Amino acid sequence: MPNKFRILDSKQLMPDGLDVEKLLRILIAFDYKTIPGMTAKTEGTLDQWTKVFNKSPEAIRYLVGSNNRIVGYWYSVALKPKFYKQVLNGKVLDGKITHDKIMKMKRHHSYYWYNSVITIEHRLRHTKASRMLIRSFFDTITNLAKKDIFIKEMCSNAFTEDGEHFYKNMGMRYAAKVRGGGKMYARSMYPFTKNDPLMRNRELVRLYKRKFEKSHID
Repeated sequence: MPNKFRILDSKQLMPDGLDVEKLLRILIAFDYKTIPGMTAKTEGTLDQWTKVFNKSPEAIRYLVGSNNRIVGYWYSVALKPKFYKQVLNGKVLDGKITHDKIMKMKRHHSYYWYNSVITIEHRLRHTKASRMLIRSFFDTITNLAKKDIFIKEMCSNAFTEDGEHFYKNMGMRYAAKVRGGGKMYARSMYPFTKNDPLMRNRELVRLYKRKFEKSHID
């Protein structure tokens, strides 16, 4: 039986032209539906995320079912270093992440990443579909590395036990309690530890070693 779910990027999701406001209305409603305790302060506004998305549209993937209906997605942004530290310390809610605080990703650069959200319909948690969504996250990081776009460090706010479990399985460690809800987890992307979960992705490891070991030598 063929898999009825697919992973799409934004252009694949809206091949006739990306309607950002329409898309974000869907995603914001999806957040409220799937993330317990979501509030206006933790979610942010349509205007805010429209400006953020227009500046940084690359790091997002959608899990879709029939008729391209979104049943899960994740989104990450590159933050300016000083602002990243505030987010890492749990002092900033997503509602305060504005377009002037993020960076447009370019080749030959490394960034501090914030994983703003990864969520999926409750019925699909701990299924093959959820594993597809998670795998798309690592595939995207790998594909960015192939373009010489790297991550120095990343952090993520876990709102649920499922979120904590996922981030721990990425080799992330607890960093701070988030003001307004959630727990911040973080990790450096390189060097990899001996039992690092990311070591299972050989291409990712090869690309990061080549980049950062060369930088260290230089």
